[in-house]
Parts: sequence; C-alpha cells; structure tokens
Amino acid sequence: MKRLLLVFLALTISVGAEVCAASDPDTLVRQLYDDWVNKVRSNHAAIEADRRTLYTLTAESAGPYIDFNRLSRLVLGKYWRQATPVQQERFVAEFRNHLIRTYATAMYQYVDAAFILKPTKYKPTDRHVIVRTETKPNDGRPKFPVNYVLAQNNSGWQAIDVVVEGVSTVSTLRGIVNSEVQTKTLDGVIAELTEKNRQAML
Repeated sequence: MKRLLLVFLALTISVGAEVCAASDPDTLVRQLYDDWVNKVRSNHAAIEADRRTLYTLTAESAGPYIDFNRLSRLVLGKYWRQATPVQQERFVAEFRNHLIRTYATAMYQYVDAAFILKPTKYKPTDRHVIVRTETKPNDGRPKFPVNYVLAQNNSGWQAIDVVVEGVSTVSTLRGIVNSEVQTKTLDGVIAELTEKNRQAML
C-alpha cells in the first residue's frame, strides 16, 4: 500500500518554467522527476531541519501538473455528486494539501532511487496517455513498475492516476475515502483533513 500511494506525487513536483513548456508526456515526466530530485537534494539540510520545507517546496509547484479537481471527483465518486458546491471546494483544497504532505514525505525516502522511463507511443491527437516507468531502489530491493496516466486539457498534460504494479491509485483512494465518508460523513472527513493539515501547518 505504501509503495502504491507514495508515487502519486511524482508528477506534482518541479521547478523552472521550462517544465511548463514541455509538450510531450515523456519529457514532462522526466523533467518533473529530475527537477524535484535536484531541488530536494540542494535543500537537504533545510528539509532535515524542518520537514515543512519539503511540503512548501512541493506545494509551490504542484498545481500545474495534477488535476486535483478531477482527482477529487474520481475519489469521491457518488459522494461528489451528492456534495454541495461548498463541500466540493473544501474537499478539493484539503485533499490536495493532505496528498502533498503525505506523498512528499513518502517520495523523500526514494530520492536516491533510479528512475527508468520507457518511451511512450501515442498520437498527437490522443487526449489520454500512459507513461510507463520503473523505480529501482538503491538498497537492493527489486525495481517495480509505475505507470502515469495523463490527460490533456487546456492546462496541458496533467496527472489523473498512477498505476503501481497493476493497481490504480485512484481506485485505492476511492475505496479508502468512501469508507471514511460512510462512517464519518463527508463533513467529518473534511474536518479531519483540515485538522491534520493545520497540525502540519499547511
């Protein structure tokens, strides 16, 4: 589960305007990963002193590369349709911050892993593509496949799912969040996310 969840943030992190200009999915994914690794390594001391530096580094550039609105709709499923506009807005904001905090922490553990990108076959008219990669930990553990599902819209290519070893992150999160909504109500889930984010000072 941890491996599945930690990789989703890999597409949400980058520095530099040149990444925004990447027009093909492979280039985007490669640049996002390389830029994040370089930024984290150059800020290692600050991150070790205060983990909020890692959250801030990630949050500042996450928006352009992941469709949090669509992700929230997919994760909530029927509860999104039942939610009021205010609830939807609050969930997107708090869910985004929660994902950034959770996955930035997890990704940090893989900052020295090898990242292997396999060329993507797609047509310029395609609206959805799957970018296939492999992550190889540097501690001798076996490498594992990580496939990024990207959708093209007016903002360019954005991540809408990650499939790790054949398991969809969105599907996994949908099961977790829907179970929580059933027991705590949507307002209860939002309140819990808000408190966790407040404690992390996001």
